[in-house]
Amino acid sequence: MSPDEPEELLCYSARLIEVFARALRAEGKLPLQVTSLIEGIDPDQRVPIASVHQFLAAFDAVVPDPDLGLRASRQMTLGDGGALDYAMSSAATLRDCLHVAARYMRLVNDAASVSLDVVRAEGDTELALVRVRNQVELPRTALDFQLCALLWNHGQLWPEGMSDTLVVSFPYPAPADLSEYRLTLGGASLRFSAPEFGFSFPAHYLDAPLRSTDAKLHGVMRNHVEWILGSLPKVRSLTDRLRALLIEELTRGEPSASRVARRLFMSKRTLGRRLEDEGTTFSLQLDALRKELALRYLQTGDLSIAEVALLTGFSSSGAFHRAFRRWTGDTPRSFRIASRQLFPLPAVRLSPPALQHPEPDATKKHLRTPQRAG
Repeated sequence: MSPDEPEELLCYSARLIEVFARALRAEGKLPLQVTSLIEGIDPDQRVPIASVHQFLAAFDAVVPDPDLGLRASRQMTLGDGGALDYAMSSAATLRDCLHVAARYMRLVNDAASVSLDVVRAEGDTELALVRVRNQVELPRTALDFQLCALLWNHGQLWPEGMSDTLVVSFPYPAPADLSEYRLTLGGASLRFSAPEFGFSFPAHYLDAPLRSTDAKLHGVMRNHVEWILGSLPKVRSLTDRLRALLIEELTRGEPSASRVARRLFMSKRTLGRRLEDEGTTFSLQLDALRKELALRYLQTGDLSIAEVALLTGFSSSGAFHRAFRRWTGDTPRSFRIASRQLFPLPAVRLSPPALQHPEPDATKKHLRTPQRAG
């Protein structure tokens, strides 16, 4: 696939899958055939996130283990994240390190973004707030691994004394047993049911040097990770992916936000939050797409008005007429006549888009690995 072509599948780097598998192998929980499959994956390949989560769900159904992500994060060693690890660890300061993580997170995870903000706490204290946001809904195992692997792998290289000032926030309720959190995060303070997923610490540590800073190595690695980032397939925004699904859903009637969210592997609430981050809402996108399709069908096709109403997801011609008058101040019939007088075109029969149904057995897609471009 060319880097200029959009890639709808959001993927993890296979490097992360190998670390997770290492933890399962160490505990004797991974079947031999699965071990062989994972060991045969090229670390530079990309593995669809949906497939990984389906595998985790299937594994958890057989061997429930709520702390698996925490233990897997402790298997992470410097270099397991590939070039990103070395670009981060060789940075001059903690601020530079976190900026590298924010810019190049796609090297290991298409769906995650990292941001760094400095906020004022009580009094004159300033806190550095690192937020991790995901485009898809993550199970607890994946959430724990995502954040704790970063802290376990790189925290030991951060300024001395900083680890005891960390406040680590998780979006789910506090588990009854916190022993694995203590083994993983040491003396960090823990917050559960938090509005943000990430961690914070006193902002004065941001400009302290890393213990592993290396200016020459950092220059080389920054050039390398920039090249890798440019070679990755482009990923469509959530808004673009939503519009593509809505075109399919409209042929079935009124699109449901809950159904579309499930197809995007997230909850309805998460879908709403992610769209808000992109400056839009489900209702706005649905209304805009209906208008766009209705105008196109009426201007260039020979579909009846009832057919246009059906293809744009309205339950009746009356509901379509009311929406169309709200959009244009005109009726569909008057608009069609006027537009064809201005732009006379030969009639073209426009058919609804072909539906793309998911494979009947989703479990067969576990760990399917599309090749990485470049």
